[in-house]
Amino acid sequence: MFDVLVVGGRVAGSATAILLARLGYRVALVDRDHHPSPAVSTHVFGDWAAFGRLGVLDDPRLASAPALTRFRTEVEGCATEADLLATPYARALRREVLDPMLIEYAGKAGDVTWYEGARVAALLRDGDLVTGARVLVDGRPVELPARIVVGADGRNSTVARAVGARAYLTRPRLRLAYYAYYTGVAGAALPALEYYWHGSDVVIVAPCDGDLHCICVMPRDDDLTAWRAGHEDRFARVLASIRTLAARLAGATRVGPVHGSGNLRSHLREPAGPGWALVGDAGAAVHPCIGAGIDHAVFSAGLLADTVHRHLTGGESWTAVTADYRDARDARIRPACESAVRLAGRGALTGADARWLQVLLGMPGSAHDLGSRAVDVLRTIAGDDAVARMAALIGAAGTPTRAEETP
Repeated sequence: MFDVLVVGGRVAGSATAILLARLGYRVALVDRDHHPSPAVSTHVFGDWAAFGRLGVLDDPRLASAPALTRFRTEVEGCATEADLLATPYARALRREVLDPMLIEYAGKAGDVTWYEGARVAALLRDGDLVTGARVLVDGRPVELPARIVVGADGRNSTVARAVGARAYLTRPRLRLAYYAYYTGVAGAALPALEYYWHGSDVVIVAPCDGDLHCICVMPRDDDLTAWRAGHEDRFARVLASIRTLAARLAGATRVGPVHGSGNLRSHLREPAGPGWALVGDAGAAVHPCIGAGIDHAVFSAGLLADTVHRHLTGGESWTAVTADYRDARDARIRPACESAVRLAGRGALTGADARWLQVLLGMPGSAHDLGSRAVDVLRTIAGDDAVARMAALIGAAGTPTRAEETP
């Protein structure tokens, strides 16, 4: 009998296992894949408070990726750049490095049994109560009884489907995501996370470990058929069409295949029920255009570990503690989900709009004036709620409420 069975051994699952094992619980951690293996991801993370709980901050594998302190945005050849705001720095680590690293830490954290190449065939039940799972480990059936089963198995969660977890917020697919690694990319003056709007496409570039750059192309969802028919050719053509990026890729070489996914609907699901809980994308999936999935997974793992501890050791009712878990999870992730939907839904600039942007950014005075009216611009585009969230993020006080109040 395990205290907790965690289904899914990537970031959300392994982080949950680490934290639960350190609290003294007996954990089974299962994953259908053999590791290391790739995963569709922007690779970027920077919630160091959440990662600090895992005890990994001094691991040299993290430091093998450069600290990204800048954010650069380019729209049709017009670029802006600034220091990162939400975190002092971010890193981008290949999932073939990050996932096995966290699995390794789970194995050292306490009583964790690791099952690799293990697919869930069915959940075990006692009436409505989930009591474990029957898994196939490389085709061999194994029963794993547990007091709580955690689904950390991604957007298409087997656990969520088996328990009938209700989605109370859903958003449609808006953009696909394809990524590949490149070596020999000419770097920026300071390591930066780069975001390109080019026509209807979004391209994210992040320097990562191994002297590589992870490049992710996100075309609109209505291009799905064409991308599936020839995704590597289309990937290369998008990169070649961005003049400023193509120049930096002139001496670069792609390393490995182009990976991708079209299954990028966003959702919030009910996170728990009798004997089960969901964490990571299984319960709260956000479009990767904002690069927040890894941070969300580790943050939510911390919430869930505390929730399980309150129930198993503190004696609080499962219904009450999981209601708190849902509220805390959604307070952070729901605004990010809606922000990602708005961002992914943006289309191409018209020619006139692009020229106006050139005027604003090509003249120092107009760029300065844009900064002095930034609050009004944000309020016009995104509303008062967005202004309040940004003010809280930067610690601003006395935010003006009307344009005429801004000198």
